[in-house]
Amino acid sequence: MNKISIAVIISTYNGGKFIEEQIDSILNQSFFKYPDNNYDLKLIIRDDGSSDATKNTLENYEKKYKEIEILDDQLGNIGVVRSFFELLKQSADYDIIFFSDQDDIWLNHKVEKFIEVYNKSNSNDVIGIYSDAWIADDKGKSKGTKMSQMYDWLNRPLSVEFLTWGFRITGANYAINNKAAKIVLQLSKNEIKNVAMHDAAIGLLIEILGKNILINEPLLNYRQHENNVVGAKGSASNPIKKITDLRKLISSILLNNASIYNFLLRKKFGVSTDIMDHLKKYNDITVKHSFKETHKILKEIKKDIWWRHKRITLFFVWLNKVKK
Repeated sequence: MNKISIAVIISTYNGGKFIEEQIDSILNQSFFKYPDNNYDLKLIIRDDGSSDATKNTLENYEKKYKEIEILDDQLGNIGVVRSFFELLKQSADYDIIFFSDQDDIWLNHKVEKFIEVYNKSNSNDVIGIYSDAWIADDKGKSKGTKMSQMYDWLNRPLSVEFLTWGFRITGANYAINNKAAKIVLQLSKNEIKNVAMHDAAIGLLIEILGKNILINEPLLNYRQHENNVVGAKGSASNPIKKITDLRKLISSILLNNASIYNFLLRKKFGVSTDIMDHLKKYNDITVKHSFKETHKILKEIKKDIWWRHKRITLFFVWLNKVKK
């Protein structure tokens, strides 16, 4: 086989409790054990200002494994979104770039399955590849529930409309080719600033300008614990925290969609009018309106969010309070 260059990008922050298990699960992938596989591998890791032992752990791994490179850009704590965009800048020339959380566990054949799909794709196409995942407890053990079951993938085909509100693509289960990476890196600093969830925004952008391909099999244990930045734990039991979490979630979704809309508007990729009109509705929500105008916009997008009807009340309450 032709040599394939593989990058795995990881942003860490106080992940000392889990990072070793994650890195080990990546380095021990079956794909890297086959002598006939011709590849270059690099794990590019950026620590976003950890105060625990994470940085020491990473430095020890870097000394031990030539495949590991710690990105030292002196930018300090810039948040997970910017951190991943900085990592993407360092990895965009690799054939395939895997996003990775710091606290999950990759199943042994994950890379092998992704490379199979990558090899069947056209190298000139803009491609994203994602898999299902097992929801796992704080020990990294599967709970027996798939991410597809939790987010109802089975009854809703992937589409631009789905990705403006639904969840499938997370950094934990996603990889893109270098054609996709180079498009993503055309986002301006201001557009990146308004991205609230890098993985969801990138997945949406690739679906619009290329193609996301599903591997319909769980290929990692998606660990859930109290320190998750985001996750699949569902609604909080505390009513106040539930409202706070949902408000943050809605803000993230709206700002992501608005950022992608403005990027496409600026770059003039020739995206269809239907898609641009669909995204414009979400962009319009991020602008302050009168109640009458807000109600009109809400009617436009109600069909998109109706399947998440439990959130509609909060959506009404907070609709005019999104800040760019």
